[in-house]
Amino acid sequence: MRPDSLVNLLFDANVAIIVAAIAVSISERALSFAGYARSYKIRLRLVMASVYILMLVPIILQTLNGAIGLQFPNFSDLLVSQYLKGNISMAATEFDSLLTFRKRVVETVTDGSSFALLGVAMVFLAAALARVGYILFSLFHVQQIVRRSISIRSIQRVRIVISDEINVPFSTRSFFRFYVVLPQSLLVKQKLLKISIGHELQHIRQRDINCEILTTAMSPLFVLNPAFWYLTRKIRSLREFACDFAYLQKSNCAPRTYACGLVKVAEMAFVKQPTRAVYAFSVPLVGRNKLFSRSIKSGLAERILVIANGEGDRPSSTFVNSLVMMMFVVLHMGIAAMQQSQSWSYDRIMISTVVNLERLNQINSSD
Repeated sequence: MRPDSLVNLLFDANVAIIVAAIAVSISERALSFAGYARSYKIRLRLVMASVYILMLVPIILQTLNGAIGLQFPNFSDLLVSQYLKGNISMAATEFDSLLTFRKRVVETVTDGSSFALLGVAMVFLAAALARVGYILFSLFHVQQIVRRSISIRSIQRVRIVISDEINVPFSTRSFFRFYVVLPQSLLVKQKLLKISIGHELQHIRQRDINCEILTTAMSPLFVLNPAFWYLTRKIRSLREFACDFAYLQKSNCAPRTYACGLVKVAEMAFVKQPTRAVYAFSVPLVGRNKLFSRSIKSGLAERILVIANGEGDRPSSTFVNSLVMMMFVVLHMGIAAMQQSQSWSYDRIMISTVVNLERLNQINSSD
C-alpha cells in the first residue's frame, strides 16, 4: 500500500470511530431520557451494534459505488455546491485551498517536507509502537501464566486453572480453548472461588473475551483517539454490569453477598499486592491496568452502586430497533461525508474553472 493511501486510511478510520462515539452518545442519551438508563444489556447491545455497523457501512458504500455507480455526496461536494450557490463568501483560490487541505497535509506527511506535521506523525507512530509493545508484553505474560498454571477442571472447551502468579481472577483464550485463571489464594475461600468461576464463565458465554481481544488488537491504530477509548471504556463497563446481573440471575446469589465478594477479591488483589497488574487479552473479575482507564477504586464503586440499584426494565423492541436505525443513519452519513470524491462532477468542473480564471486574472494583474 502506498504511504499516502495508508495515511488516508488511518484518517478515515479515526474519523469513523469519532462518528461511532457520537452515535453511541446519542443512543445513550435517548435511553436515559426514556427512563431505560439501567437496561445494561440493551445498552451493551447498542454499543456493539455501532461497532458492527461501523464495519458494515464502508462495505455497503463500496458495493453501491462499484456495482451501480452510486456515490453518496461527501462533505467537500456539499461545500462546493454551497459555494456555487453563493452561500460561502470566499475567494475561489482560498476555497480551493480549503478543499485540498487534507490532500496537501497527506502529501506533506508522506514526503516529510514539514517538520511540524512530521513531528505529529512521529508522535502517533511512537504511541502506536508503545501500545504494540504493551500488547506483546501482555500476550507473553498471559501465555506464561496459563502455561505454568495447574489445571483443576475442564468443561468442554473451557479449562479452569490455578496460578500462584496472579492476584485477580481472569478469563482468556487460546485459538481452541478458553481459560478461567484463578489465584491460588482463592482455594481456601470457597464462596469467593464460586463467584469468581461463575462470573468468568459468564464472560465466556457472552463472548466478552473475543471482544476484548479485537479491541486490544485494534488499539494501536487509534491510540491517540479519545473516541476509541470512550467506546472501549463504555463496552467494558457495560459488559461487566451485564455479566454481574446475568450471574446473579443464574446463580440466585444475593446481590449483597455478590457485592461483598467483589470487594473482598479487590482487597486481596490491590490492597495487599498493589503492584501486580491486569494484562491485555484478559477479562478480569475486578480492576484493570490504570493506563487509559478509570481507577480501579472508582470502577468498583460504580459496579457496587449498579448492583445495589438493580437492573431496570427493558425498552420495547420497536424503540431499540429505532435506535439501531438512527445509529446506522448517523454512521452512514458520517462515513459517506468524509469520503474523497473519485470523479469530476459538474459542480467541481465549475469551481475548477472559476479558480483557473481567478488565477489567470491575478497573473494578468501582476503583469
